[in-house]
Amino acid sequence: MSYDVLKKIIDYLIVIIGLIFFVPFLVLYSFVVFIFFEEKQVFFTQDRIGKNRQVFTIIKLKTIKKSTGEITKIGSFLRKTSIDEMPQFINVLKGEMSIVGPRPMPVEEDNYFRKLISNYDIRSNVLPGLTGLAQTNGNRGTMSLQGMRERVAFDISYVEDKSIYLDIKIIFLTIANLIYFNEAS
Repeated sequence: MSYDVLKKIIDYLIVIIGLIFFVPFLVLYSFVVFIFFEEKQVFFTQDRIGKNRQVFTIIKLKTIKKSTGEITKIGSFLRKTSIDEMPQFINVLKGEMSIVGPRPMPVEEDNYFRKLISNYDIRSNVLPGLTGLAQTNGNRGTMSLQGMRERVAFDISYVEDKSIYLDIKIIFLTIANLIYFNEAS
């Protein structure tokens, strides 16, 4: 079986298992949002750059008050545990993302960094992922030029060395990092 077919099977298996656990949480979170928050918006969407530089709309749980730009208390928890990323299972089902791959960048930031970092576009040769090699190596959410250079180096390494073994390793490292990070907090 080819890498692409195995990767798609793994993506769908993880999404199915993830949705079994996520949907009840989503129902509860939606209830909390509609009862206790002024802004009745559960999801946040944003245009991102995907495979072959195609623009797609990423879906996340809303964690910031639109009126003030502050992260809510529950939003802080959602970000710390990466639960805010779970709606991206829909992006995986739509074929816009994979479980593992370079994290997709917002259009503006992507356009900015691709002018400054050589070989930047190599990261768009594969589907973007919910997690990636950069994230498992501590490069998460950085927007400094040096941080992005490091992130892109990990992304390029992933694209050049991609394999089912590497994907599975990244998935387990991501889970271990989430468990360790949450225990350390």
